[in-house]
Amino acid sequence: GRTPTRRSFDCCLSGMFPSGEGTKAISEEPGCGDSAAGPSRTLTEESTMPKHVDPQVASRASWWDRWFSVQHERAVSIVKTRCRGSGLRDADVLQLCLALGGLLLHAVGHERPAVLDLDISENHLTDKGGVLLMRKLLEFAVWHGGGLRLRVLKLFKNQLSDATLEHLAQLVTKQPEAIEEIHLSHNLITQHGAAALLVAIACHPFRNYPQSTSLGPCPCWVRMERNLIVDVNGLLHSAEQPPIQLSWCSAPRGKKGSNCSSYYCSAVAEGKL
Repeated sequence: GRTPTRRSFDCCLSGMFPSGEGTKAISEEPGCGDSAAGPSRTLTEESTMPKHVDPQVASRASWWDRWFSVQHERAVSIVKTRCRGSGLRDADVLQLCLALGGLLLHAVGHERPAVLDLDISENHLTDKGGVLLMRKLLEFAVWHGGGLRLRVLKLFKNQLSDATLEHLAQLVTKQPEAIEEIHLSHNLITQHGAAALLVAIACHPFRNYPQSTSLGPCPCWVRMERNLIVDVNGLLHSAEQPPIQLSWCSAPRGKKGSNCSSYYCSAVAEGKL
């Protein structure tokens, strides 16, 4: 078929977060496919602001635009953040969310479907910031008329614990579509938080896990290594039992690396799940 047309906004500069923490330039991940930088925008149109967005605060959202990119495809807009290793703290999360809300309105449009890839890894977020982030993401999903799907969530190497996981589990449950990747390694998560997330995925009300891909069904790619989960095998064994009946794959590694990815599972392909 015809190749979808794409228009991109991308700007990634170093600066100072509103909390006063210094930042450093963010390196792009291989294969992210972003294009050259475009002009920044000032988000001050009060008539189109959601009721929960303070226009005086949101007027500063253009500063945050430098950490976002928007790629418009034929049927959907892809919104990405790249705040990895940038000194982000709990005090910055509200400003980040306000800017994201403004971006969805002005760069995407209220009625256009959008997917969201968030990379806020390698920062200083605790449960205070993590819980607020999950609540705001759920709010955005409710008021964005075109439909907003969280596709990728990267929060590894922070200081997040079970409270954040409980709110993430609520987001997983209430989002109709599957989240494709959840990266939570190197945090402070215990059995309780991990169990809440696994139950939310296994018992999803729309049964959208595993998701359907062009290569067949594929489970959600979840990473939670290097946390405070004492008995991983015991947790997984318990989750396999009724009524949860979680199906999982450990993504075994072969000589050439992992046999699984966020879009392909060898266990599903071989009929083991």
